[in-house]
Formats: sequence, C-alpha cells, structure tokens
Amino acid sequence: MTIGRGVEAFGVTQRGVRFQNDDAFRILRGPSGHVCVVADGMGGHGAGDVASGFAVSLTTDLLVAPGEGSAPDRIRAAIAAANREIFHRSSTDRRLCGMGSTVALLFLPREGQVAHVAHVGNSRVYLYREGALQRLTEDHTFRSYLQANPAALEAFVESGMDAPLDNILTRSLGIQETVEIDVAEVEVCPNDLLLLCTDGLWEPVGDARIAEILREGGDDVAATCARLLRECQTVPVTERTDERFSQDDVALIVARVLT
Repeated sequence: MTIGRGVEAFGVTQRGVRFQNDDAFRILRGPSGHVCVVADGMGGHGAGDVASGFAVSLTTDLLVAPGEGSAPDRIRAAIAAANREIFHRSSTDRRLCGMGSTVALLFLPREGQVAHVAHVGNSRVYLYREGALQRLTEDHTFRSYLQANPAALEAFVESGMDAPLDNILTRSLGIQETVEIDVAEVEVCPNDLLLLCTDGLWEPVGDARIAEILREGGDDVAATCARLLRECQTVPVTERTDERFSQDDVALIVARVLT
C-alpha cells in the first residue's frame, strides 16, 4: 500500500508451529507522518497475541495523531504508553499474567528525508541501499549483553552453560512499569528499502539471504514480502543459525522510499 507521498509499504504475518500467532504488524498514516511497526508477543493462553496487539495498535495510534514535541520524544512516549498498558493488563488480569512483547518501529515524518527508528527487544529494522544491508537496531538479548561485557562473557563460557542466547531478552514491553527505549535517526534516499521483522525471519534466514531477496525483489514490496515469508518457512533446520529453532511466528514489513 502507498502510505503517503514518498513512501510505499507492505507487510505480512504468519503463524508458525504454535497454536496461535503471537506476532503482529501495522502500517498507518496520519497528519504527522507514517508509521510501520512489528511486534513479537510472549505469554501463554493467548497473552502473547494480546501483548503484540497492544504494541502495534497503541504506538501507531498515538504517533499518527497530531501532537507536539520532537519525533524522538513522541516515539518514546508512544512506546512507553504501550509498555504501561501491557504491564497494567498483565498485573490485573490473571489470564494475561507475565505477558510481554518486543517492538520495532519506523516513523517517517511527512517532511524531510529522515526516518526515525525505535525498538525494544530483538525485533529488528534494516536499511537496504545500493546492494548493502545495514542493521539499524541492536538486539536486547543476553547474547548482545555478553558481547558488550567481556568479563560476563568469560564467566559464562567458564560456567559451561548452554542456552539459546538470542532468545533470552534483556528488555521487552510489559515486564516492568517503565522500559528503556532505543531511538535513532537515519537519513533516507529514494529507492531505499527499510525492513522491519521479528526473529521469525532473521533467525532462520540470516542477513546475507535477506539482502539477496531484497535485491532480487526490486521495486515490488508486496512480492518481496511474500518471498521473505516463503524463505523463512522453507529453510531446513540444519541450515539455520540455531539448530534448535523450529518454525516460529513471523511478522515483517518492507517500506520503499519513493521520493
């Protein structure tokens, strides 16, 4: 869909091997700009679905409405509001106890050649430009924590523990009443592609193959989304980055800058 002058975007989501799809996405335009969001919910008995739903709906509704303040401040306020709502629901409804969600957000103001990127957790935002794929977000996972803390990494290796480090989140929405939110700004150019995705895509497929599909997809964002979705469904377990990984829920959005 064309979500405003200068931007075209398309998104898809699909359930993995679980009984429900805990991933969600939303693309929305409004007076202040255009918003794309993906989220990966967690929690049993439908709670993950509820959490990701709040993550995508509240952030987009708040950002597209007219408002005061800078774009980064408004983004932080929108994600913080979603965090509080998920936390409140989790704290007051026994059926939703312990639910949480990642979020990855792209905000494209109506004016200017910039994009604002925000995230909590391990859902990602990528920029593809002239054959090169650049990840714009850093995962909030135990693996990333160990990589940034050599002493902790050494102690972990010496312990002999074995764990799927990319799946252990150090930040997510709804676990505490407040959450630290990473927000960044990037200049965008015509024909840039911006990919938002949950770990259901990047974990089994890998960045190199993602870049190939984005290059081969060209200007057709809908076809590119369909190819990315098929790829994450068909990668054999032995070729995946984590052989313990089974087919996960996935949500992804590809946005193309037109002008």
